[in-house]
Amino acid sequence: MEFNLNIHLNGLEMIFVLLGWGIVFFFFYRIYKNQEKDIRPKLWKGILAIIIGLFAFTFPLTFFQPPISIAILPLGVWILYALRKGKWEVYRKYAWLGFGANYILLATTLIGIFFHGIIYPKDQAATFISEAENASLHIIHPSAQKAVLNHEAFEQALDIMQKSEIDTQRLYNSIVLKEEKVERFPYILSGTKSQIGSGLDTQVFVERDGKGVLITSDNQRQYYFRSEQSFLKMEGGGTDE
Repeated sequence: MEFNLNIHLNGLEMIFVLLGWGIVFFFFYRIYKNQEKDIRPKLWKGILAIIIGLFAFTFPLTFFQPPISIAILPLGVWILYALRKGKWEVYRKYAWLGFGANYILLATTLIGIFFHGIIYPKDQAATFISEAENASLHIIHPSAQKAVLNHEAFEQALDIMQKSEIDTQRLYNSIVLKEEKVERFPYILSGTKSQIGSGLDTQVFVERDGKGVLITSDNQRQYYFRSEQSFLKMEGGGTDE
């Protein structure tokens, strides 16, 4: 049992979640005002009935990122019916509005995800790394050559990097199973920030040749971008071409 709110919220999605709740409370206001005063429950009881109505058995939709769930069985409605059977007609509309709120919030969440993908495209490196002035390079594997980040070259590369495919199985074998002695991504960047409002929390790994970055998001998705020119200054003053 869970709610449809088990998502990693960002600025844009938060707006649509608040919009969803605004719609729910609009319908609550209409139900409350149209109910006869002699049977109308106290305000807090009506709100509590909606909250109880939210409880539902759900079916997860894992192919969405972030994952969401769709309400299937109105558990909260059944609970409220059992608790307030004698006054069911008083609370019936509030309980069903609570269950329906799952679908209202699901709809606004999906709309938020759709617009998030448009405003923050995942095929652009600048979405994940919009601020890099304070970025610094760190070695995380002993096979790496000492290097520093060429900030000017890196900031230029962010605008022209192309998203590329990567062999995830081979990458997993090299990192987790340690099958390769030479790490492909032996550096990690700190001090970078994703685009404002995106809500993206990422780790940025730099490829050995200084031309690629592997970005891992908080939902464990990976994005690989390549540049034609290296943005690392290798030990000795040169760049790794």
